[in-house]
Amino acid sequence: MRKANLLEIYLAIQGEGIYVGEKQIFIRFAGCNLRCKTCDTPFSLTIPKVCKIKNDTNFTELPNPLTVHQVVSVVKGINPVCYSISLTGGEPLLQVDYLEKLLPVLKSEGFEIYLDTNGTISKALSTIISWIDIIAMDIKLRSVTGLPYFWKEHKGFLKLANKKEVFVKIVVSNNTLDEEIGEASSLIKSINQDIPLVLQPIAKIGSYDNSPSLQKLLHFRDIAARQIPNIRIIPQIHKIAGWE
Repeated sequence: MRKANLLEIYLAIQGEGIYVGEKQIFIRFAGCNLRCKTCDTPFSLTIPKVCKIKNDTNFTELPNPLTVHQVVSVVKGINPVCYSISLTGGEPLLQVDYLEKLLPVLKSEGFEIYLDTNGTISKALSTIISWIDIIAMDIKLRSVTGLPYFWKEHKGFLKLANKKEVFVKIVVSNNTLDEEIGEASSLIKSINQDIPLVLQPIAKIGSYDNSPSLQKLLHFRDIAARQIPNIRIIPQIHKIAGWE
């Protein structure tokens, strides 16, 4: 029986991207294939002993790893009137063998599946894409992550993701280069120019604030608009509102 290492399952409001404000049940997977220097969920990089279950004021824990039956039971019990599930992390696609078993069951229960991913593992996506409804895909910039670029990986991933509803999210900082925005926009255009792009200003990390000014954000938007039409600037609303 396949099992998964999870950090938490909880009911909340989507705080970023074009579905901001949507009520969702979040399943947060442990582990990631990247080590971005500005990761906003560093706790997701390691595997905890327990998965935290949060529903309003109720709080319980289940020992990792969890079975498909356990997760489905938790999801159905959290809020029976919420039928949108966000798979997040970490990187959910690292545990694709588990998702192959979990997603058909969730779909059979009437849930809509929203995948939040770093957009680098195309092979894993190809095995489960038939059960995915919406894909929120990152394009990672070196100016933000401190890692090499993933243009090839992102292009292959987006080409596959374009078979479903997809939007691209790019975290930008005060260090982000015009050339990076241009390259990312060109990549999107090469697949489908109508794919929405969200420019997300980087959140504060403790007392450190490297977020771009409004003027710079508008400048980035204008660069992207030379190649693609659907661009939005959306910060992480959940952090601004203090929902976490």
